[in-house]
Amino acid sequence: MLTSKEIKMALDNISADYDRGYCIAVARSKGYSGEETHQIVAAHMARKLRGQVSVNADVMLLFAPEETIQPIPFEVPDEAIVSVTGHRPPKLGGYSDEAFRKLVSIARDYFVAYPPKLIISGMALGWDQAVARAAIELNIPWEAAVPFKGQEKAWPWQSQQRYNAMLSKATSIVVVSDGGYAAWKMQKRNEYMVDKSSYILAMWDLSSGGTANCIRYARERGKPYINLYNRYKELI
Repeated sequence: MLTSKEIKMALDNISADYDRGYCIAVARSKGYSGEETHQIVAAHMARKLRGQVSVNADVMLLFAPEETIQPIPFEVPDEAIVSVTGHRPPKLGGYSDEAFRKLVSIARDYFVAYPPKLIISGMALGWDQAVARAAIELNIPWEAAVPFKGQEKAWPWQSQQRYNAMLSKATSIVVVSDGGYAAWKMQKRNEYMVDKSSYILAMWDLSSGGTANCIRYARERGKPYINLYNRYKELI
């Protein structure tokens, strides 16, 4: 395995304009092993995607293209507890009912194919709530893992109404942290969900942020994940 410094040195000899195939060819021509080439290509693609030159293991994990970040291979277990993590509406088509229903449809299709014992949703706007809606429509037991009381207070009125209507239909509600808003409570909620789940169902475009942090924690805990973002891209 290459160190971050060694990866940076390798990238100095690879133009940022190179595509993935040419990057592989250059790395191999320099005598790098398969695993080292994998690291270099991941970092190179991260640079192309994010416009950054400084790389480390976290960058390769969080920003590399999907083919270099394969989820832990596993068979979806029967009677699974599934936690979800994903983006807010701005990254998933906006706040329209049409955009929301598209996400719900993706979640429904997945859970019809792989019905879980329990779904855990953090109830953020976007993917979290779409999964909760799918659970309601399919009559699957689900838990609302609320990071703190009043997380919806800063949202538009319509979003607050939808949130409270769905909460009223949750099988159970867990408030993970006491008190009001604090940024760390979002990650605390993520960790609670990961620790309780069999695996994670993600809607992740590979960008940094709360979803990436949740995926990173899941990997640290040895929890597999499935990313449905490619399915979303097929529908837009």
